[in-house]
Amino acid sequence: MKKILCLLLSILLVLPLAVACNQDTPDPVNTGDNTSGTSPSDTDPAPATDSGTDTEPQTDAETVRAHKVPVDNLDFENASFHVVGFGNGPHKTYFFWEGEESSDPMQAAIYDRQIAVEEAIGVKLEHTRFEPNYIAMVQAVNNSVGVGDDDYQCVLMHQIDSIASFVTSGTLYPLDMLPHVDLNADWWDAEQMEMLRLGESTYYGISDYLMPSPAVLLFNKEIAATIEGMPDFYQLVKDYKWTLDALESAARMYTRDVNNDGVWDSSDNYGIGNPPTTGLWTSCNQPITAKDEDGRLQLVLNTEKAVTIMDTVARWSNDHICTNPKNGEADLYLPTGQVLFMGCMLSYTEGLREYDIDYGILPVPMFDENQGAYYVTDCSGPFCVPTTIRNPDMVGATLELLSFYSGAEGGVKDTYYDIVLDGQLSQDPETPEMLDIIFDGMYYDPAICYFGFQSGIFNLFYAPQFEAREKGLSNFASMYAQNEVSANKVLNDFYTSLELMEELNQYLN
Repeated sequence: MKKILCLLLSILLVLPLAVACNQDTPDPVNTGDNTSGTSPSDTDPAPATDSGTDTEPQTDAETVRAHKVPVDNLDFENASFHVVGFGNGPHKTYFFWEGEESSDPMQAAIYDRQIAVEEAIGVKLEHTRFEPNYIAMVQAVNNSVGVGDDDYQCVLMHQIDSIASFVTSGTLYPLDMLPHVDLNADWWDAEQMEMLRLGESTYYGISDYLMPSPAVLLFNKEIAATIEGMPDFYQLVKDYKWTLDALESAARMYTRDVNNDGVWDSSDNYGIGNPPTTGLWTSCNQPITAKDEDGRLQLVLNTEKAVTIMDTVARWSNDHICTNPKNGEADLYLPTGQVLFMGCMLSYTEGLREYDIDYGILPVPMFDENQGAYYVTDCSGPFCVPTTIRNPDMVGATLELLSFYSGAEGGVKDTYYDIVLDGQLSQDPETPEMLDIIFDGMYYDPAICYFGFQSGIFNLFYAPQFEAREKGLSNFASMYAQNEVSANKVLNDFYTSLELMEELNQYLN
């Protein structure tokens, strides 16, 4: 009751905000004056950089891409728009920019976006990056909101951690209440935001401002070329025949006890190093939950498909198709030359530039050919806005312009996709088409995002894959039975807290 009263008092002062435990805020590092984010390319034409209000319609059939921020009427007099993020994971690369204008194409695009936004509405883009601890960032945001400070205007989140608690504690300002934000514009991902919308408001944003970090499967092209009968993986993907069975069949062709000593260790060859087991629920189109007619998440994981997926991973383990820590070896990665495939985030490929290795990029495979589409886990996270912001007008306009200019023709989004990915990371002409397929299939699973680290849900989506890979056990049915009650309690507790928080909002509004 005391916490509820404190929360109510905070709401009365500054709109709904979290009552966080006051802790010492760890010192941030790498504080600069810009943030950046990217996502795959589109071809929509961009207006001139000095445009503000809606542009005049063209006389031909082509639709002009234009935002609705009234820049001619806005001047926030150099007000700070402060983004807080963390230094590990996908946020570390191509997201934060430091220094002056650069000749590097990506840094130049980030700089141009900064100048375009700052000059359009008179704001100053700043950022703080906590290095490398995400928990430190969460503590800083909680501490700031808990005392009603307007320290941060945008928070870059992990794809799982603190997503639920930020909502139910009243930490977040609804994005659909921000002035100037058009969540239906094509530089926002309305479909994925709807997936993450669990209450009456939209608390998490996914737009062209963010840099996606899809889960992918890499393969060693030199190894594949030496094995007779090895299929063309790119063609399998294009023909929608890239499935779990296709992956397993190819992986078996390379798996070998090199010294024939009967002991499988780090000296042997494996079809799959660092298998993408945690991404299989998504790639196989097996959701953890689904929304019922009332929009509430309900468990839908207790299926024959889920059992088959875990049987497959256990078989990979027992047949030594994938590397396995239980056998005493660490995961083997592509540069060792001992694995044909490996699962990773796309950003991992940047580290491969220092190696002389010819690799290809593939989506994580489908369950079977009947699936007919590739679904890809996005390992980056959404962004949100603290409820303690003092100037929603400025925050909304800045977020809209950051998203708009990121997706403008030749902007950060195009640069990341066309220059960084198609150029620096690309290994062959098929890469752009594979990337198109991967980015088109990006997907956020709300159950994993909101509850992935909570024991009931964690024991359903992650623990069974750990058991299957490291112990060679496929006992999904029994694990589901053991955790179903606790998983449902996680969901019910969340909705109880969410409904209470939103009832307080309605009362005060």
